[in-house]
Amino acid sequence: MTDERRRTVLIFGANGYIGFAVASAFARAGWKTFGLVRRAESFEALIKAEVIPILGSPDQIETFESTFRQSIINDSVDVIVCCSEDLNNYAKHFEGVTQSLRSISSWSKTRLLVLFTSGCKDYGRTKLHNEPDLEPKTEESSLNCPTLLQNRAKNAIRILTEFKDSFDSILLRPTTVYGKESSLYSVAFDLAQQQQNNNNNKPLIIRSPPNSIAHGCHVDDCAE
Repeated sequence: MTDERRRTVLIFGANGYIGFAVASAFARAGWKTFGLVRRAESFEALIKAEVIPILGSPDQIETFESTFRQSIINDSVDVIVCCSEDLNNYAKHFEGVTQSLRSISSWSKTRLLVLFTSGCKDYGRTKLHNEPDLEPKTEESSLNCPTLLQNRAKNAIRILTEFKDSFDSILLRPTTVYGKESSLYSVAFDLAQQQQNNNNNKPLIIRSPPNSIAHGCHVDDCAE
C-alpha cells in the first residue's frame, strides 16, 4: 500500500488458538495488526508474527483503550476481530466486550467492522450420514446448541441486531479446527501415544457410529 492508508485491525484474544492464527493472517496480508492479550508472556510470539501486542482485557475497555489509541494513526480503526469468550459467564463477558466495541467506534474516524466469533455447535449435532433431513448448515439454519453453549448462541447473535448505530458486524461460526499446536482430534492421537507408551499391543478402539460425519478446517484456512 503506497498511496493508501495502511488498514488497521485489532484482535481480541490474539494469543488464543484461533485468535493467534487470525492475527498472523492479517499481518501476512499487510494490515497493521494489533493483538490484545491479558498476559505479557504472550508478547514474544505476537512480535515474531509481526503483530503489535497490547496488554488488556477485551471486556474491560479501561485496561487498554488509551494505549491502543495512542498506537494508531489518525484515530482510524477498520476492523476488530473478537476471538475471546468466557463460557462460564458468557453474558457478562459479552456485555463488557460490546461496551469496548462501542467505545472504540465512538472515536474511530472510519466506520468500524466487527468480526465476531461463535461456533458451528450453535446449530447442534451434525446428523449421521443417510439420516433423514441431513443438510448443510447455513446462516438461515435454526439454532439448536447444547446446554453448555446456549448463552453463547443467544448472546452472540445480538451482535447483528443491537449495535447497528455503532458499527457493522459479521457473525462467524467456524467448524471444528485442527492443525499446529492444538486440535479437537488431537485427543485421539494422545490416546494412541498412551497406548504405545504402555507397551500394550491391543488395538486402540475409539467408539463412534460408523456413519459419523467428520468435519474440520485447518486453523490457518479458518483464519484466512
